[in-house]
Amino acid sequence: MEEKDKKQQIIIKICCFIASFVLWLYISNVENPIRTYKLGRVPVQFINKDALENSKLTLIPGEKYYVDLNLKGPVSKVYSVKLKQFKLVVDLEKYALKQGENKVPVEIREMPEGISIVNDNNLWVKIKVDSLEEKSVPIKISLYGKVKEGFHALKPISKQKFAKVIGPSTYVNKVNQVIGKCNVKNSDLDFEMQVPLKAVDSMGNIVENVNISPDFVKTKIDIKKKKLVKININTIGDANNLNIKSIVAVPDSVEIAGDNNIINNINSIDTETINLNDIKNNEINVKLILPKGVFVTNNISTIKINLQFNESIITKDINNIDISLKNESNDYIAKLEQNTVFIRVSGKESTINNLTSEDIDCYIDLKSLQEGEYNVPINVKLPNGVSNIVIKPEQVKVIIKKKVLEDNNGD
Repeated sequence: MEEKDKKQQIIIKICCFIASFVLWLYISNVENPIRTYKLGRVPVQFINKDALENSKLTLIPGEKYYVDLNLKGPVSKVYSVKLKQFKLVVDLEKYALKQGENKVPVEIREMPEGISIVNDNNLWVKIKVDSLEEKSVPIKISLYGKVKEGFHALKPISKQKFAKVIGPSTYVNKVNQVIGKCNVKNSDLDFEMQVPLKAVDSMGNIVENVNISPDFVKTKIDIKKKKLVKININTIGDANNLNIKSIVAVPDSVEIAGDNNIINNINSIDTETINLNDIKNNEINVKLILPKGVFVTNNISTIKINLQFNESIITKDINNIDISLKNESNDYIAKLEQNTVFIRVSGKESTINNLTSEDIDCYIDLKSLQEGEYNVPINVKLPNGVSNIVIKPEQVKVIIKKKVLEDNNGD
């Protein structure tokens, strides 16, 4: 019994639904009542942008503008409208716009028949306008990729050195230069190509929303044979007479590039001539003399020359060096007629300049000497690398007396 009631309820619900649908079809297609309907985010187009550019102005790129339309009409039409059936425009030629935000009316150019727009007199958008800027910036072409082994790509050559960047000042003012990149992977021959240009800021970030003129630049890339060669140091003057020990180039070799018929005949690169008589320092910079059509791959034009000099032998006079006594007997008292000595020494300049009297040991040896007077030679002990040329006096008089013992009783 319950199962039968459930089936009857389902049948009743289905009949009600069918009846409602039939009634809706009747009202929509026969009665077709008037209804209102809100169509949201209808896009707005802009025409006559040239008029804005003639005033040195432009729309901020990337901005999208929309309005909402309140539609009125038969149900069958207002509920079936599509966004593409509407054409809403702002005619930029009609208004005196300024930099910044501007509120402008929206015109309805196309719409479906049989409906009306209730708010057609109140359609406005706020548009952002910027000044139109133009400036000239340098073009920088770089290379990427590795050329074929044994070859080198020279700096790319382009007749066009500058490009114009045009667009909203907000973006143009960010542009530092325009760049292009050439792929030289596996190249072993010269070639030309049209390189696309992109605007970048001072940090190398791409700046969008600007126009570049020209946007391509014709560029020539020379691919040359490379070779490692020694550096030949050209000098005038006698190194031996000038006490020069060695002359070394840093680096002592360079990698060069050029056409095969030139490179194959080069085994070294000369420096400019160095006059050794004019050398004042241990290190100098000199230019490389490159044959025509030959380039250094790391773009250096000068190298360092290191010079080592043999040290000069100099002399030095040292006065008032104390004379010490060695092997003095405990039974005797020795007294020198003179307590200091003069010495002249020689040696390498760096050693002699740092030498002081404290570094020299002058002494006399009293070993085996008894009471009496003696002329004793002065011995001199010098640091390594120092020679004794003169000593004055060479001998010194010494008087040796026996110590007198005092009587404990006072006798």
